[in-house]
Amino acid sequence: MSPGAALAVGVHLSVEGHVSDTLNLRSSLEGNVGLNRLPEVRLDLTLLHHAGRVYYGGGVGSGLVADFGSNESGLPGIVFSPITMLNAHAVLGWDLGSSRLEGVLRLGPEHALEVRAIFPLN
Repeated sequence: MSPGAALAVGVHLSVEGHVSDTLNLRSSLEGNVGLNRLPEVRLDLTLLHHAGRVYYGGGVGSGLVADFGSNESGLPGIVFSPITMLNAHAVLGWDLGSSRLEGVLRLGPEHALEVRAIFPLN
């Protein structure tokens, strides 16, 4: 991933299953492309607590970055991207009815703060 701020668009496919009345387990596959960054694919597993229209939780994830340039090892960057994208993350979201607004803080070798507008296709 390129350092600095970036504007990206992506597709987020997720499946959420109920663990209890207020807890859901979400598995997500996400692809992003954007300005000032390389295309990436992420896989996340997140435990979410729903409290009315607000939900929050945390999880773990990793991914691949389409970095085919070589580095000091002589191997392309995509080989190391599952390690550099390894993260623990916190999620805070609002269910707006027909859409969701979500903030994600990722902590790992490459930290990230994401703000998402989610428009379900269902």
